[in-house]
Amino acid sequence: MRQDMVKGEAGWIECLNEPADSPHGMILCHPHPLYGGTMLDGVLESTCHVAKTLGISTVRFNFRGVGASAGEYDNGQGEINDLAAIVEAFRPNFDAFCLAGYSFGARIALDYTASNPLKGSLLLFAPPTQAPFPNIENETHTVVGDQDTISSHDVLENWTRQSIARTLHVIDDADHFLAGFGRELQDVVTDVLVAALAI
Repeated sequence: MRQDMVKGEAGWIECLNEPADSPHGMILCHPHPLYGGTMLDGVLESTCHVAKTLGISTVRFNFRGVGASAGEYDNGQGEINDLAAIVEAFRPNFDAFCLAGYSFGARIALDYTASNPLKGSLLLFAPPTQAPFPNIENETHTVVGDQDTISSHDVLENWTRQSIARTLHVIDDADHFLAGFGRELQDVVTDVLVAALAI
């Protein structure tokens, strides 16, 4: 694993790049910067661990104002631009590609994809459901706990039904933070990545 800096709209963006030998890759977006979210979040750590065992390269980064990344929180708009800079820098390295995000990061991944058609799949962990979801065509796997009060299971189920490209994975008894469900989470991530990247 190596630390990289990528030039973004607000300045340098701090990221962790863990290359693998295969042509498969993931970019991961962390939870809300104002509530302690960083690229070292446990859900992202667990996902990167699974990816490593499958030979998938991973790139995590800190949104503006987090860690060593320049700038300050921008209500989700600037953060989409941060993701755009990371995708531009790393996406050409991968043949098969998955964009992932947890909570706020899942929403950024989703909104980015809606306005920037991207060849690849999405893996969304507990995306907040207060705002309407865009109609995207990408293969999308969403993971949510059935006790989550921020990411509504009913909203996600309805959105998933609207396209055969969407799949919903529900973890019983888990809330928004998915704490204590590491094994279940890793099992779901393994299944999703094998399917999404045709490993």
